[in-house]
Amino acid sequence: MTNQLLLIDSRPAWRLDQATRAQGLQGVANARAVLRSIEAKRADASTEATPELTELAAPPAEQPTLPLADAA
Repeated sequence: MTNQLLLIDSRPAWRLDQATRAQGLQGVANARAVLRSIEAKRADASTEATPELTELAAPPAEQPTLPLADAA
């Protein structure tokens, strides 16, 4: 019976070849490009949907009021 734990090599025994690594890096680059284009489209859409300040400067609409009941 041993009182010591067996040490296991924590480094994997496999390695990616250069072609697989390049393909993976290209996939990550493509995904980042798609995300950047989506962010750019959202930024363009938000600036187009924002009303101009002159459109917001209209006078407020008249609000109807209810008559107050006599408190006395």
